[in-house]
Amino acid sequence: MPDPAYVFLRWWRRILLIVIVTLLLVGTIVFMRPRQYLSVVTALPASPVFSDKAAIFSDQVEALYPPLGGTDDVDRLVGTAQLDTVYLAVTDEFNLWDHYRLNAGSQFVRERAARLLRQNCRVYKSGYGELKIKVWDTDRNLAPQLANAFAEKLQELHQAVQQERNRAVLASLRSRRERLLSGMDSIAPERRAMANARLVNYEILIDQYETVVETKTAAFVLVEKASPAVHPDRPRRLRILAVSLFASLFFGFLLALFFERKKSEA
Repeated sequence: MPDPAYVFLRWWRRILLIVIVTLLLVGTIVFMRPRQYLSVVTALPASPVFSDKAAIFSDQVEALYPPLGGTDDVDRLVGTAQLDTVYLAVTDEFNLWDHYRLNAGSQFVRERAARLLRQNCRVYKSGYGELKIKVWDTDRNLAPQLANAFAEKLQELHQAVQQERNRAVLASLRSRRERLLSGMDSIAPERRAMANARLVNYEILIDQYETVVETKTAAFVLVEKASPAVHPDRPRRLRILAVSLFASLFFGFLLALFFERKKSEA
């Protein structure tokens, strides 16, 4: 095997040329990319138990269940955040096709804007079990607005899903109450007391479920809202150039070793 020091002294000009060309190419690409600012929303999952009627009207439920959810609840939130529904809602609120300079008259411009938002957004579970929503944007003031709006839309989506069952039960109770009221005249006198008791029970349940539907229990609790970043987060130009420098230097030296060895074997 050729002596590495000898190879480097013999080939240093070519190695330097490889390094310079690599840095010029990488630097051109990196500096052509716009700087993006990062904003982060941090939240903790709420216990899904408290979207049920018993959580509001029971005296012992808080002692049985913690107010915060577990890791499975965070996974459910992260899974829901992958749906196009949330991205499209945020896109519509901010008219992102204008921000991304897309042709508003072109086909599927709304979907294209939502796709660009998805590329600049990351929703995940942190190592501490928190829900993290990260949004990058070239506008340092728009980035936190997008992150907070994303959290708001995700909250509304989960609240709608949670309340779907309660609304169905409420509609069924109202229907049963109306049927009972319409048939009160035909009920025998000896069964009137039982029918009135059922009617009172329906009224209590309807009042409770109306309260549950109006409450809109949160699916997660915001710990920290997004705020404007002071410095851009990406691309990290110095880090990329440093990695490119060492990678090109290593590649150039290996290439020199390869050619020097081929030359000595010839």
